[in-house]
Amino acid sequence: MNNIEVTIKTPPTTSAEMRNVQLSELTKEFLVAHRMVQEAGDHALEQIEKFWGESFIDEATVPLWEAVGQLQDRIMELMTEVISEKLKDLTVTEI
Repeated sequence: MNNIEVTIKTPPTTSAEMRNVQLSELTKEFLVAHRMVQEAGDHALEQIEKFWGESFIDEATVPLWEAVGQLQDRIMELMTEVISEKLKDLTVTEI
């Protein structure tokens, strides 16, 4: 018996379509937390610049931005775990 493989190509999702996606409140809160970490880093950068000036920014902020990135990565990992768990429950219709 011949096996026939069928490939269905779907068009890429547009940014406009993504804007209409419904997110659960928990997912929204993870995204808010992600953004808040960025804002905290930006605020710290402003304070460093005020205190030491622009010449010290690169030296002082490398560890700061590494920490910000690590925390944001962990927030996304946790959000992904929550979404994955929700997808296991077939009655959930929003992520």
